[in-house]
Amino acid sequence: MNSLHHRHSARLLAFLLIFVMGILLTATAAPAQTVTSPAAAYIVQASDLETAVAAVAAVGGTVTHELGIINAAGAQLTAAQKARLQADERVTSIYDDHVAEVETLGQWRTETVGMAADAWLKQTSPNEVNGTVGEM
Repeated sequence: MNSLHHRHSARLLAFLLIFVMGILLTATAAPAQTVTSPAAAYIVQASDLETAVAAVAAVGGTVTHELGIINAAGAQLTAAQKARLQADERVTSIYDDHVAEVETLGQWRTETVGMAADAWLKQTSPNEVNGTVGEM
């Protein structure tokens, strides 16, 4: 009977040891989860398109579209990434990108334009704007 009790105790001890090792391995193998703020859409403007794209990439942001006419890139950025870009001397402006409604020929359309149109207008003289519109 003592031998049976000894074998039962050894099996129980082996089971507990394997169980504890499994828990420890699972705990150490689980990837560390970091808390990040959600990304938001921005227009990042620089002296040229390539610089804007490079600045976004340097902080780990995602370029969503290129806006060569205004030397800017659309980007998805976290708050921390945006803060790093604001400190980057290569970046001239960062605008919130958002959906705007515009009227064309009496019909309403919804377009994602962000602040890109506003930035373009700041860089364009009234005669260029009128000339461009008149040619359409």
